[in-house]
Order: sequence, then structure tokens, then C-alpha cells
Amino acid sequence: MTTRAKRSARIIGVAAAVAALVATPALADPHRSFGTAIHDAWITGQVKLRLIHKPGIPPLATNIDTEDGIVTLAGTVTTEDGKREAARQAELVAGVRGVHNELAVVAKKS
Repeated sequence: MTTRAKRSARIIGVAAAVAALVATPALADPHRSFGTAIHDAWITGQVKLRLIHKPGIPPLATNIDTEDGIVTLAGTVTTEDGKREAARQAELVAGVRGVHNELAVVAKKS
């Protein structure tokens, strides 16, 4: 298997794991259809994948929720640019109908 194929397989595996993790709470809401919950979980996973390598956006300090195609970003980032970039990246994901950016800018501790 080539390096590129291994990397693609790893990304697909991570995306599947993220989708499974984020779908679980979404499926617990009795007011949402199964299809909507799965689509929202897919969107959340795609946003997480887009943000994981962005500077100034720590993935473990960023929470992403999606409901009916509306993405809510919460948590902390280290710069205003990081906050704007997180929203921009979320908006680029197919199926996103809107973004609520609730990220707080907190400077890194030295």
C-alpha cells in the first residue's frame, strides 16, 4: 500500500470514528429524524476534520455541534483570526446552513 493510500485510509477511519462518536448524542433526540441526525453528525465530523490542522484552533478545546445543518462552534481559540477561520472552515462544509460562532478568544499562557 502506498503512503498516499495509507494516509487516505487513516483519514477515512478517523472520519468514520468521529461520525460514530458525534452521532450518538444526536440520535438520542426524539424530535429529530434518523436521516437528519446522521447528516448533522457527518457535517460535525467534516468541520472537525477541517479544523484539526488549523493553527490557533486547538481541536481539544473546540466543541462543534450541528442541528438541522446549523453548526455551533464553542470553546476557546488563541486568536481572533483563529475564531474567524473556524467559522469560515465550517461554512465551507457541504450542507451547512449557518454557523453560530461562540468561540472565546483566550491568549496562550506563557
